[in-house]
Amino acid sequence: MNAYLNYLIFLAFLGAVVPGKAQEYGRGSKAKATATATTTTHTKALVIGTSGAAARDAILFSGYLEHVAQVPVEQLITLSGKTAKAAQIYTALKKLTDSIQEGDQVYFYFSGTSVYSDFLGTPESLLLAADFKAEEPLLSSTGIVRLSDILNLLGKASAEGASIQCILDTNKADDPLVFQQTAKRNMQTIQTRTQNYTCFLATGPEGTSYNSASNSLGVFTHNLVLGLMGAADTNADDRITYSELDDYLYTQVQQQTGKQQQPVCPSLPGETIRVLPPGARAQALKLAQQENAKALFKTLVH
Repeated sequence: MNAYLNYLIFLAFLGAVVPGKAQEYGRGSKAKATATATTTTHTKALVIGTSGAAARDAILFSGYLEHVAQVPVEQLITLSGKTAKAAQIYTALKKLTDSIQEGDQVYFYFSGTSVYSDFLGTPESLLLAADFKAEEPLLSSTGIVRLSDILNLLGKASAEGASIQCILDTNKADDPLVFQQTAKRNMQTIQTRTQNYTCFLATGPEGTSYNSASNSLGVFTHNLVLGLMGAADTNADDRITYSELDDYLYTQVQQQTGKQQQPVCPSLPGETIRVLPPGARAQALKLAQQENAKALFKTLVH
């Protein structure tokens, strides 16, 4: 089965595209507010990491969702390494979106590589799954997933009253020009599809996405997890706002990559992304001081 056939099969159960007003992302930009986790009925997630550092990123974020965000195991789908094949991703995505109800809090996370291509005659951002083979033409490969397919389904769920958080940590491509085109296309796709939900990107079109030399994790995902755990609570009021998380990610990622990577976050001034339990901030700050991620993994991955 090639990518074109996978795509046609997916169209058979893909709902209508939900139109959305273009939305600005980046430091100081505005995005539409979504419900916080404290006002939702159920929390659900699909976490994907394709290989190597990307698979470790996914395992770490999945551990955060299970042990910190308290996503029930039965509502948490994790595909990492060899299990993150295109067919499995589409199947898991449909399973997730079919189960979403009004008021649900939903996370979609992808770590891996994305490429820009003229797919079926239309410029597209394609996510490369674990079964992607570089030696095969894109249209002949079974290992690609269209970013627009994902955003269409998440947008449909959002329009029906769910609160969606989409996180993309796409790795640096070998060709800088290809990466820049891909990142720009990711931004354009998200800006036209995400009126009712929030998206976080590891980097904008002018940057590159790096893995840490000390812990073999994506710099973005590592700091995103620490920030959500409490390190981003700069005023120590036991709640993390989107603005605080934006500032924390920008500062940490810029410092750790020599200002070569600038994450893209929704800016929702005053909106709370997470309320912290007592002691969470202190624990997160302690973990953030570690030179590697062993203590963080021990805390989150059981």
